[in-house]
Amino acid sequence: QPIENLVLSNSLRMAIVGMVKSLALDLAGEGITLNILAPGYHETQAVERLIKKRSENQGISYAVAKSEIAAAIPSGKMGDPVDFGNLATWLFSEYSNYITGQTITVDGGVVKYVFG
Repeated sequence: QPIENLVLSNSLRMAIVGMVKSLALDLAGEGITLNILAPGYHETQAVERLIKKRSENQGISYAVAKSEIAAAIPSGKMGDPVDFGNLATWLFSEYSNYITGQTITVDGGVVKYVFG
């Protein structure tokens, strides 16, 4: 799903998904896996910039802007980058060798529709 105020990222996302899926199909027989981790809002510097911009644009405090974003996430909170990293580590491990060509959304339940 597109994210507000991220025009460049939103416009390129589907092209990257298509490229990775195509490469995954081409390379699966060689034991090479390719997947995408699609993050939602996580406690990162990039998200801090989005919160700051939202607070400035709407004339609200940083804390209010952050709480509004968290309230829109079904889990009620932003993700922890460590948890995201743990999933990435698992994908790079031998335990995930049968997973390829997938986009794994890590967003606390925000994305409602998945196509593909």
